Amino acid sequence: MRGRPRKPSAIRTLEGNRSRTDIPPDMPLQGFPECPERLTGAAAEHFRLIAGEYGSIGVLKRADTPAVEKLAVLWGLFRASAEAEEVDVDDVCKLAAAWDRAASKLGIQVIDRTKMMGSVGQKKEDPLRTKFLRIAK
Repeated sequence: MRGRPRKPSAIRTLEGNRSRTDIPPDMPLQGFPECPERLTGAAAEHFRLIAGEYGSIGVLKRADTPAVEKLAVLWGLFRASAEAEEVDVDDVCKLAAAWDRAASKLGIQVIDRTKMMGSVGQKKEDPLRTKFLRIAK
């Protein structure tokens, strides 16, 4: 597959339908991401946090468990590197960048939340736009 991964329908609905085309439904997935037993400490805590926040609004499903697990493992490694006695700044930066990339692939980065929350408020009609442009309603 080429290009950017397809954005989930739940996120597209929360952001608003700017293109006014029909939003195709997602695959009918069920469930909630379940924390694997092998995750411990900060990684397990992070998994439960991400799964709870994004699973409850329907963005993450049980099929996303491996991706959320990778994200949680990266977070656990990041925390361990950042809290070590001799902090290797290069490793900490690489782990933070890897976490950012993985989170953006899942659509749970800060910028994704900003897009979702920014579309909640309705835009005010611009009087010049409505006066000079004919917009089909």
